[in-house]
Amino acid sequence: KDQLQANGNGAPVTVRLNSPGGDLIAASVISATLRDYPGKVTVKIDGVAASAAVMVALAGDLVQMQPSAYMMIHNPMIDLNGAFNVDELKQMVDTLKVIKAGLVEGYQAKTKLDADKLAKLMNDVTWMSASEAVALGFADEIITGSNKGAGNKVNYVNALRNYGNIPSALLASMQTLTDAEKETERQAQRLAAQAKIYLLKE
Repeated sequence: KDQLQANGNGAPVTVRLNSPGGDLIAASVISATLRDYPGKVTVKIDGVAASAAVMVALAGDLVQMQPSAYMMIHNPMIDLNGAFNVDELKQMVDTLKVIKAGLVEGYQAKTKLDADKLAKLMNDVTWMSASEAVALGFADEIITGSNKGAGNKVNYVNALRNYGNIPSALLASMQTLTDAEKETERQAQRLAAQAKIYLLKE
């Protein structure tokens, strides 16, 4: 926030976004920071704005998307890492319902869509192309002309494995890995195999 205020100095700023999502609270804080900024905020989605990253995108006064970019919304999730009893699980369900209601309200503020329609889009794990995002009100316009400065798409294979309905075009674009990315993937697979062997021994 301090860097944004210091470097932007109240003048218009552009946020270039390419994210598979992540922690909802972190996204909420980033979104609030952008909304509090006194100058005009333009968000340009260069590759993917999925899950929690949509909250960041919608904080822009103007939301633009590259023609090949995607947005994705889904129901909030909790990563369960431990043992929980029935009452604790019920409480988690209630919490997720409250979080979803908040997300629907946030999406409504931008899109003006009916709450039931937004809830269904989230239930269905909806991926939107740039034109679909504009048509539904999640984005304002598609970027035309030069794509210079957009940067290369990051390989999101691992990050997106938890999501369903991934568009085939997006999957295809993620299969083109650099040599460094291929080596990282090989190392990850090797470590996963070693961990599996270790667990079997235990």
